[in-house]
Amino acid sequence: MKRGLSVFLALIVLLSALPFAASAAKLIGDGNEDYIVNAKDVTILRRCLAGGYGVTVDERVSDTNGDGEINAKDVTALRRYLAGGFGTELGTTADARQLYYTGAVTGGQLYADLDEPRFGDVVCGYGLTVLVDGAEDADSAALLKEKIVSGNTEKIIPKGSYTKVTSDPDTMHITVSTVKTLPASYKEITLNLRQDSKYRLLGRAEQLSDGVRCDWSADGVEFTADCGGLIRLTASVNHEYWRNHLRFRVIVDGVLSDPIQFEETNGEARTLTASLLVQPGKHTVRIIKDTSGDYADDRLISVTFSGKADTVAPTQPRPKLLEVIGASTATGAGILPTPDDGESVGTNNTATIAQTFGYLVAEELNMDITTVVKGSLGIVARAGSPVKYNLPELYECKNRYRDDYSIKKGEKTGEPERYGFERKADMIILMINENDKTISSEEWTPATKAFINRLREINGEDCTILFLYYSGSAHKADIAQVLK
Repeated sequence: MKRGLSVFLALIVLLSALPFAASAAKLIGDGNEDYIVNAKDVTILRRCLAGGYGVTVDERVSDTNGDGEINAKDVTALRRYLAGGFGTELGTTADARQLYYTGAVTGGQLYADLDEPRFGDVVCGYGLTVLVDGAEDADSAALLKEKIVSGNTEKIIPKGSYTKVTSDPDTMHITVSTVKTLPASYKEITLNLRQDSKYRLLGRAEQLSDGVRCDWSADGVEFTADCGGLIRLTASVNHEYWRNHLRFRVIVDGVLSDPIQFEETNGEARTLTASLLVQPGKHTVRIIKDTSGDYADDRLISVTFSGKADTVAPTQPRPKLLEVIGASTATGAGILPTPDDGESVGTNNTATIAQTFGYLVAEELNMDITTVVKGSLGIVARAGSPVKYNLPELYECKNRYRDDYSIKKGEKTGEPERYGFERKADMIILMINENDKTISSEEWTPATKAFINRLREINGEDCTILFLYYSGSAHKADIAQVLK
């Protein structure tokens, strides 16, 4: 596309479904099934009706006015019920055959967010199949139906086994898959990311002598291997540069692990295990930085798993590269729940790059992805501490925050390091955000034009650039001027 800009209008907040326990009856209006009808349910229903959010709701609880349809009238009824004074009443559904257990069991431990999990026809109407090392085990299924309750799971699932639970609501069936023993040919493998070459760098990740530096969301490594079991990561963060809760995501054959949260480490390496079962076989393993972009000196040091050493190899680059530029919405801010630990603050703790619009587009189009995304920034607006930059000023650097702080401390001299752009972007999604809403059109429009011209200078005239912005964006009208 020569000099042309494709304009893409969309809403960009994507939500992921959170795990909820089940109940004998569902509350009308309780779209997120947390047993409370409140403003969260209004938001979920509105997003479901709007489409594009990946949100689905149970039709039995979402028809709040009881007319047999789910539409805007149900939103109105729900809001009136919550406001009070309108005489609107909600009830419960009678048929609520639910899963009492929808999570995974790993090493005999229940996830903390599950309550009284049970299987079986008597309790919840679901059939149960247990597969042990790929073969059906009726005895184990009978045992689980009777015995699996909160607190005694470690007595049922053998320690050291790897177990996952899947459910099919259409057939009313649960399958528990357990790997008791990995193949005898498997050995423990540790990819030392300080020196091994059996992996590919992702995003803007940088190879250093002591690990792989991951400045931005979607930075990381990827490799293929004949492997199984659980994956253990070792990573570190230097808090002298920036306050950060270090978090990575493991993605195996496109399947997400739970967020891997490395707590504050004060520069010391920490090891955690991916909450994702990897059945024995050939897999593509991707490890990416999942935080919203508080740019500490994050480094992946090693990854350990069970498998065949001679099968480990770096993946091949995908045919094209998608680059995402934006602020907190581009990082998936708001997708994850806010940790209730009294310490976590800011969008860094609620964001996940792996479920953002940009990441999902890259997966759908089989493109590699790189990001320059940082909360509170705009094309003109600057935010941050201890130094302030906007998105164009950050774009051409490796990490201005870290480098400038090192210069201030006397650890480095000169200017921040520039990013080399060895690989050019084939497509760029430029997420226009509300951080520039106080910036006048007279300043914003020429700044945006200049940034786009610079993007084309760096990536080539044929690079497709997509604007992504809210329907009520502060500079929506100015984009027409930019398009000229």
